[in-house]
Amino acid sequence: MICGKCGANLPDGSQFCTVCGNSLEAPSASAPPVQTQYYAPAARSGGFSIFGVILLIIGAALAVSWLASFVYNIVTFGAPSDIWSVINSYLTNIGIGAGIMGIGAALNKLGK
Repeated sequence: MICGKCGANLPDGSQFCTVCGNSLEAPSASAPPVQTQYYAPAARSGGFSIFGVILLIIGAALAVSWLASFVYNIVTFGAPSDIWSVINSYLTNIGIGAGIMGIGAALNKLGK
């Protein structure tokens, strides 16, 4: 018997090569060979959506302007007695701006 890996002469009935350690048993016919198939990732269109960029800019401008307006009014006129309702309305407006920015970001993530 000859080792298929290193070519060493071995006694008949050997299960392993004494030189290289290669298994000399024939592969079983009951188990089919495993075949792995690889797929290339889908091509991405890339780029930015113009509408998404515009929404990002508008949302950022709204959020910053509402925050600046809030700070300006507090500094100039002082805190009103119902400060929490004022803070709530400004935070709602800033949230709207952030939501618009989120939509713009999602459009840009999707590409054109």
